[in-house]
Amino acid sequence: MFNFQKLNKQSLALAARQFSSSASRRDAATCQLLGKFGSTPARFETKAGQIGYRYLFAVNRGLGETQTTSWFNVSTFDKYAIERFEAEDFKGAKALINAAFSVSSTKNEDGTYTDLVNIRQTSMHIIARSQKRQAEQEQV
Repeated sequence: MFNFQKLNKQSLALAARQFSSSASRRDAATCQLLGKFGSTPARFETKAGQIGYRYLFAVNRGLGETQTTSWFNVSTFDKYAIERFEAEDFKGAKALINAAFSVSSTKNEDGTYTDLVNIRQTSMHIIARSQKRQAEQEQV
């Protein structure tokens, strides 16, 4: 016969070991954005000389008069994405963006703090080209 009291103590001990306030290498904050490119991705270079791209990404919520748009600043250093951004303009294209998400605080001159959100693209899947882009390709 099972000793449920013993089982519960073992389960609690296992659960206590699995949950920890210390960071793990597997801990990650990720997000998915389903929306449209709101700007043409712009190339930039870090102080260390690494090439990346930044762009605005729009996500709509709701329908009709209740629809709202959230704008996100996204950056990427992914070589595959950089090659695609250099080959064509994605402004207006519908896409699914997978990204790593982080928040950091910086102290302002007046002593207050500002939270900075960093969204770093890890992959993208183009769902549909912009209507303008499709029309241009059909004319060629």
